Amino acid sequence: MKNLKKAASLILAVMMILSLAVPAFAAPEQGKITITNVEMKEGDTATYSAYKIFDIVQENGATSYTISQDSPWFDLVAMEVGSGRYQSKVNGITFASNANGVYTLTANVLAPGQEPDENVVYLNATEFVAAATAYYDANKAAIDAAGSTAFAKGEGNHPEATVDYGYYYVNTGMGALVNVNAANVSITDKGQNDMPFDKTIDKKTANVGEDVAYTITSKVPDTKDYTKYTYVIKDTLDDGLTLKADTIKVSLVGVGADSETIDITGSAGYTQKVEGNGFELNFDMKALTANKDNVGAQVVITYSATVNANAAANIEWNNASLTYTNKTKTETVTDKEYVHTFNLVIDKTDGGSNKLAGAVFALKNKDGQYYAVNADGAVSWVASVSEATTVTTDVDGAASFAGLAAGAYELEEITAPEGYNKLNGTVSVVLEGVTDTEAEAIANGLADVQTRLVDTEEVANYSGNLLPETGGIGTTIFYIAGGVLVIGASVLLITRRRMAK
Repeated sequence: MKNLKKAASLILAVMMILSLAVPAFAAPEQGKITITNVEMKEGDTATYSAYKIFDIVQENGATSYTISQDSPWFDLVAMEVGSGRYQSKVNGITFASNANGVYTLTANVLAPGQEPDENVVYLNATEFVAAATAYYDANKAAIDAAGSTAFAKGEGNHPEATVDYGYYYVNTGMGALVNVNAANVSITDKGQNDMPFDKTIDKKTANVGEDVAYTITSKVPDTKDYTKYTYVIKDTLDDGLTLKADTIKVSLVGVGADSETIDITGSAGYTQKVEGNGFELNFDMKALTANKDNVGAQVVITYSATVNANAAANIEWNNASLTYTNKTKTETVTDKEYVHTFNLVIDKTDGGSNKLAGAVFALKNKDGQYYAVNADGAVSWVASVSEATTVTTDVDGAASFAGLAAGAYELEEITAPEGYNKLNGTVSVVLEGVTDTEAEAIANGLADVQTRLVDTEEVANYSGNLLPETGGIGTTIFYIAGGVLVIGASVLLITRRRMAK
């Protein structure tokens, strides 16, 4: 019995020793890669994948990398120097050892702010990512077959992928290399320009003949990873707007540490073509970004257009677009603005169903100036009614003032229809400007432009004699006549009393 217990104890001890000798195969540590400058929309499918190039080995605070001779990425970094012997072909990467076809590598990386040692060859990250991207493109079938981790929409709608610790290539627009040795790491897609593009107008309603000013704003992209970069801005105006080509001005705003504004109008940085009722600016962004201070600065284009007679009672749109390089293709972004005018129509009646012809009207603005219009339909404002353009109602009782901006006005009757009394005072009119929503609805045929932009005001005249107005000349005459009668009666009364004595 004692021998049996001893044997059991010996077996248990041996098992414990063996269990200590066997390494624990814990799951490898993992980290999450997030592409922070890309936001996925509803229904989008991520097109990014992470491909492991090296495994990471972290021992005693030092980091090294390993790659198997069987890896599809092996030829990116290795070259054969003898029968079965390899060494690194990438400056800054060294093959430290080889164990059964698994090579350990070390890399000399210059940290931010670190002074370089002239005796050390450092890894050039820009050159290495370019080499990795070219290698991936040339060997995509074999690399894809070896497996990868696809990105999916994650927190904040950014693409993300959870992977084992390692050194990865991510197939962004320009390619990216990333060390995953922490729970969360982030990269940006340098091919994703996230290009802003905005167009504004100084006023959305104007008189015919008035100038409106436009501003287009975008930015200077970082083109260092491109051999060629497309950047073309086009602008097209509706028929109711006449481009003033000589007002086109191009500036770079926010250049360098001092945020300078640099006027590049007419420079070699772009070519300009004016065609029809619009223009095209084709920028040489590779030349402009040769000065690194320009990268990230705003591209600001300003110009003016004149609202012409075609815009009367209409909404005139101005459409702008930017076509630019994004990753390996070109994309186009657009923006637009509008300006609108009104026609004010007088509906002259007798207060009933009868229309009155022959009424003459002038129109005043809020500053008391009178409407005048020239042969081209351009509106101006003059000081006196003698200089003004008046309108006369026709047999349908209609007359109109065309090409007006939204605002407050006064209709002043100069002459009443024959047999009718002239208006006592002026008629106030307010033309309410359209909203952005209304403008879009009209542009899309969902609302009638004439109904909204033609304002009809009924103005009634009445026949018959008018009583004199308070404070008018008729009242004054009564006052004088009354005064004379009182004085006469007083004189007569005094005379009679004297005669009676």
